[in-house]
Amino acid sequence: MFPLLNIHSNFSLGAGASRIEDLCARAAELGYSTLALTDINNLYIQFIYREAARAFGLTTMTAAHLKDAHQEVSAYVTSSSGFSNLCTLISHMKETPGANLRLLLPSHADGLIFMTPSVELAEFLAIEGGIREVYLQVDSWHIPMLKLRRARKNGVRPVAAHPVYFCHPSDYHRYKVLAAIRSNKTLSQLTASDLIPEAGYLIPPDEFAKRFDILPDALDHLSDIASRIRWSYPGGEWFKPRYMGPPAMHPFEYLRELTYEGARRRYRELTEPIIDRIEKELRIIEAKGFSEYFLTVHQIVKQSASHCGRGSAAASIIAYCLNITDVEPIRHNLFFERFLNMRRDDPPDIDVDFCWDERDDILDYLFQTYGKEYCAMVCNHVLFKDRMAIREVAKVFGIPEMEIQQFFHRVPAFSAYYASHVLDEYKRSPEAAGMAEQWRQILLIASEIIGFPRYISVHAGGFVVTTKPIRTHAPLEPAPKGVAVLQWEKDQTEDAGLIKIDVLGNRSLAVIRDTRRTVYQHTGRLIDFETIDIFTDQKTLDMLSNGKSMGVFYVESPAMRQLQEKTRRGDFDHLTIHSSIIRPAANKFITEYVRRLKGGTWEPIHPLLADQLSETYGIMCYQEDVIKAGMTLADMDEYDATKLLKSLSRKNDNEMKIRYKQAFFDGCLRKGLTPEKTDEIWEMIHSFAGYSFNKPHSASYVVVSFQSAFLKAHFPAEFMASVISNQGGFYSAFGYISEARRMGIQILLPDINASQYEYTGYTVPPVTATDGVHEQPAAYLNPNGRPMQPSPQKNGIRYPILRVGLMQVKSLTRETTVRLLGDRQSKGPYQSLVAFIDRIQPPLSDVQLLIRAGCLDSIANGKTRPELMWEAELHYSNHQVQVGESFDLFDTGDLPVPSTPQYPYSKVIEDEMLTLDFVLSVHPLTLFKPKLESLRHVRGKDMGSHIGKTITMVGWMITRKVVYTKDDEPMQFVSFEDTTAIYETVFFPEAYARFCTMLSTVKPYVLRGKVLEDYSALTLQVDQVSFL
Repeated sequence: MFPLLNIHSNFSLGAGASRIEDLCARAAELGYSTLALTDINNLYIQFIYREAARAFGLTTMTAAHLKDAHQEVSAYVTSSSGFSNLCTLISHMKETPGANLRLLLPSHADGLIFMTPSVELAEFLAIEGGIREVYLQVDSWHIPMLKLRRARKNGVRPVAAHPVYFCHPSDYHRYKVLAAIRSNKTLSQLTASDLIPEAGYLIPPDEFAKRFDILPDALDHLSDIASRIRWSYPGGEWFKPRYMGPPAMHPFEYLRELTYEGARRRYRELTEPIIDRIEKELRIIEAKGFSEYFLTVHQIVKQSASHCGRGSAAASIIAYCLNITDVEPIRHNLFFERFLNMRRDDPPDIDVDFCWDERDDILDYLFQTYGKEYCAMVCNHVLFKDRMAIREVAKVFGIPEMEIQQFFHRVPAFSAYYASHVLDEYKRSPEAAGMAEQWRQILLIASEIIGFPRYISVHAGGFVVTTKPIRTHAPLEPAPKGVAVLQWEKDQTEDAGLIKIDVLGNRSLAVIRDTRRTVYQHTGRLIDFETIDIFTDQKTLDMLSNGKSMGVFYVESPAMRQLQEKTRRGDFDHLTIHSSIIRPAANKFITEYVRRLKGGTWEPIHPLLADQLSETYGIMCYQEDVIKAGMTLADMDEYDATKLLKSLSRKNDNEMKIRYKQAFFDGCLRKGLTPEKTDEIWEMIHSFAGYSFNKPHSASYVVVSFQSAFLKAHFPAEFMASVISNQGGFYSAFGYISEARRMGIQILLPDINASQYEYTGYTVPPVTATDGVHEQPAAYLNPNGRPMQPSPQKNGIRYPILRVGLMQVKSLTRETTVRLLGDRQSKGPYQSLVAFIDRIQPPLSDVQLLIRAGCLDSIANGKTRPELMWEAELHYSNHQVQVGESFDLFDTGDLPVPSTPQYPYSKVIEDEMLTLDFVLSVHPLTLFKPKLESLRHVRGKDMGSHIGKTITMVGWMITRKVVYTKDDEPMQFVSFEDTTAIYETVFFPEAYARFCTMLSTVKPYVLRGKVLEDYSALTLQVDQVSFL
């Protein structure tokens, strides 16, 4: 049986058109026993390929297809040095513009066998490069006799090859589409040079052999090569980070010293349980050889006071003493063995969050400290999702961008990630009628490439550092930001023996940092969470238990807020449960958890789990619960039970999932459990598929949640200002502004003298009044409640207040912003428009933008906004104020500013929307007051008085989420707000089908439906929608 040595998967990025699982299945079906994956210039799925091949009983090889601008060669690994050389070669191909294989291969040939279709390259490598293991690749669809004679003459041996790029002949259409996407061409623009022959599919072994009847020695060489390519990546070896501690101290002794220093700081008094826990963990760390890893993470967290160590590492007292984590593991009964134990064959995994705007500085420090040749980031394989696939396929069909946008406007959402039924998804949407045949073809092809790779990106935080140069362990390539990234995602990084440290960005940590800093600047009060018992603060507990947590880390989503409303529990222990159980696959068990918490009767799912699950009311909530269930019910040891848990989230390893599920069922059967009871327990275990949390991770998150909740409860203005300024929360700036209003915070428009770049908040009057907060309120209401024209005011300020920052002014140039803030700080406030222009000489367009946004009202000195526009135009003309390299050539003389009335109110609001992105001075629903007065409706805050009744409500959409019923029908949860409250609605499938295309965040709606109550959480079941 001959092997296949030239297999290309879809990870050849536009050159391969089949998944590796499909290629392995087809190869096994045809009778092959060995195949080598040779993706172009990469080892992206080297370990996934091994698992897929093993599942079909196939032997694997480590190889890659190297390709520069003019030449190509396939390289096959025969030893560890060959693997290092292959990684180095791939790294050169990716990192070096104009990389030349002729120059690279001779110095990186050890441990590699080369095959190339170029007789010139083969001769060069064999004769001038001195490489013995080089062959001429002869493709089955074309045997070049002249090249063969020349190669034989020069001692280059031929080898039979059949390059494969897809499974079946019918896959060629998909290959052409991917080739067009790769080449950025339409299908009609593709040429022969863009494509491989149509014969590049898997053929039966006998047909492969028959094509080489006239060249039997090529088959002999193929068999010979295959017999010598038996190197396999060794498992069980971990490549440690570089040790950067005192040279005279062993890493373990240094770790012990730092641990006890931290323990004395954390605990003051070291009791016997503390010492026992420390010594137990130190013994395991020493035995596993992970001292350098802990020391590296310790060195990282020292770079910033604002950080949060999380994940299973929060169960470690060593991590707590090293200031990596902030959850005391003994008090909270955290399971250390979930993090590290003697039988675990995977490394510890410590995730550390830093302020999002400090993360890049932390990474720069790491690359500089440890050396760029020893460091790299983990990658993400970015896959075609539904919209990306449809857009790219439509483009190669020649569909104009405007038509593509119109298509997406008609179709609100697709659900599939790895779906193969995009067309069915579209057919179910309300806009399917009348779909053009061309779009049907586009959707059919798009459905085939969903889940295919598009490109690689940088992982959110995965960082690897090694003792030897990292490119000897793994292939690298540069990210757009310039940082080196491994070609493997996190699971394969571990498979390769590389130990990952997650250095992540977290906006909520920056919110906490900025709020504390602002409070200190305004009041002189230093908020020290080590001396404040935030977990018993009543104001904080009340806010969390009532679900008033918009802006609070991890408990602000509609689902989480509603869970808080249902349970009315805001303490640390329950919030830890809630932050873990609120996962997509656990909806059924969330409902049951709430019922039990509210006093409903229940029996343990199995008596052996009664004690283990007592704190979570008999519901498996944490990853540890799965491990304990495996150990208790199936008599698995800790190692296998942990593998059972990991199998649930391994997206590319179905064989592992099947194996450990069967082991669990077999163990339960031996223990005496009935198949029905085992199925029931497995259903709960399977809710951990996708993503789930362990208890230490949840507890770490809850610490951050409590810190941010405490700040919101006691310093609401400063907190909300930090939330909006740091951006990236669950809601838009508009949503957070509305929340601030509901909290009684007065909103102040951006101002040339009072605004910083970011938003600023004052819960109480500042110690000094030099900040300009006493300028003007955002809205001026006349007796009928309608906002008056903006005008400078010095009185009427009430606290708390929130001042909008200059960051909210759209299109204001960075140069003007920087110069404005710097000049104002050094020279003081601006007194007039002319003084402002003369001092920083901004472009006229920026001045006009600031006038329209109301930023110059406080220095208008009685002028209307139109008069300010005239004044700016005349000043630029009269004084030839330079703007870059140009200025106005027309001299208008000293014309006076004409007297001009203020803009109509509609124009003021329009300018506000255009310059600030939304109406800020008032809630936009107040602009519809005449309609609201004539419409009989229920206010958001009064929903509770209408439970079970059908009512009419008015709302502005804030956020929404599409989910699918058990019958796979789309439905939607939507958050709306009026001027009194934010409230939740549900659109069941029928209502969703009717109204989903109407909803947007720029219009008000009239909603009609029934008020539902679920343990005091209210929802409007919508059955009718219209525009206000």
